[in-house]
Amino acid sequence: MLSNNVLDIIFNYNSASDTNLPQLVYDYCIKYYNNLENLSKNDYVISSILNKPIEMYDKDSQYPHVNMAIRLRKLGFNYQQNDVVNYVIGAGSGPVSRRGYLVNEDFEVDYDYYIKTQLIPPLYRIVDLIKSIRVDKISAIFGISTINIPKEVSKIKFVLDCCGSYEVPTDKCSKCDKEVSEEFYKIAVQRLLHQKVNYKDHYGECLVCNIKYSNMATSCLKCEKNLFFNFKNKEFDTLLSNIQNTFYENKIINEICDFYSEKSSYRVINLGDYFSNEFKRK
Repeated sequence: MLSNNVLDIIFNYNSASDTNLPQLVYDYCIKYYNNLENLSKNDYVISSILNKPIEMYDKDSQYPHVNMAIRLRKLGFNYQQNDVVNYVIGAGSGPVSRRGYLVNEDFEVDYDYYIKTQLIPPLYRIVDLIKSIRVDKISAIFGISTINIPKEVSKIKFVLDCCGSYEVPTDKCSKCDKEVSEEFYKIAVQRLLHQKVNYKDHYGECLVCNIKYSNMATSCLKCEKNLFFNFKNKEFDTLLSNIQNTFYENKIINEICDFYSEKSSYRVINLGDYFSNEFKRK
């Protein structure tokens, strides 16, 4: 809904209007964000299909709709293959895969989950094509500290030590059938990220003092506010996304990717320092 409405704003924009296009988009995003908690739980429903019988899924499935179907089956719900499971992700400390609920169950909606996975990614893909609209400002409106707009998600391939076979992660080499350890992939991912990461020679600007800094400075020496970095390193962000897509079930490798993502977060300013009143949820 958010992306469709923003798209309507863009397509219906009249250049003769007193309000410029970026401001119209920002204003709508602020309005939408402030109203998130007033929406019905039905507005947060996600629908997924059971592609196989419940019995054939792993008991520790990564899919919320599968785990919810297994849980509700014990209460008398009879989910079958090809059934559509409607669920809402609830707030909590456990994994997302264990936080799927029926609309009429007692739970609180995980708004952060919906912002980061359902609302913002498609919105970013739309506004990133329009130079006058700043995705970093939209990021701040929704309380997101980093920006990641992967253009293409694909599987990462590695050269195996056993016989030099170049292939996607697997338990065994397709050529010699030798087992490949998890430790091998952990080291390979760390080496790959270390080679690709680059935090140097990017200019940061203080929007308060209008002073520019280079290299590793992340805050203004005069007012101590965070600097704004126009550089977003989309290639590295895409690499992180591809690695996480390849190893989506590997907790250790995902933690490594999260570490690098956090380390590069200085590239995007926290605009909440400058627009705190404007962004405050009512």
